[in-house]
Amino acid sequence: MARYVNQETLSALIESRDRIFPERNRMMEESGIDILDNDTLSSLSIWEIVNQYDSDFTVNFARNGEDGQSNGVITEHKCSNIPPRRDGSVRFGAFQFHAMGQLEYPRYILAARRKDTLEIQRLYDISKSENVQKIIDCLMEQRQAWLKEGQKDHAKMKRDVIYLREQFLQELAIQDFTVINGCAVYRG
Repeated sequence: MARYVNQETLSALIESRDRIFPERNRMMEESGIDILDNDTLSSLSIWEIVNQYDSDFTVNFARNGEDGQSNGVITEHKCSNIPPRRDGSVRFGAFQFHAMGQLEYPRYILAARRKDTLEIQRLYDISKSENVQKIIDCLMEQRQAWLKEGQKDHAKMKRDVIYLREQFLQELAIQDFTVINGCAVYRG
């Protein structure tokens, strides 16, 4: 669906861009990291929360490779942007994976963000072996279903997105719950 705006709105957007670009350029020069990359902003938001209970946690700002690590344990990070309801609450979301991509990790960090503010509302830090295995099993089952469907119609194999639903995460055996920076953090 096309979305056009009037000249007044375009001018306001340009003014905003002109304030943002210098800050982006300054950080790019200082760190070599593009603050405007979506993965960069997500990684910073995740680090800000996780680092409060895992001081060894760090994120990878390279375009390829793992998303982060802690004490040599690789982490996979996913964010889901969820529009708030009229009452301001944020419904459950889903985290996208590529059916034919890397699905197995020793630790998953999954963040549900408000689409309007990008604030993380809920974060799931899954590293217990039984919970990790349940996630892997769920993703592998979806991979197999995607492959089976693709055999019927090869045109459907162009988009290999599968989902890990937040409701599924809520059913895992998670004993550790806390609130950090207004974010509900589930660790298990």
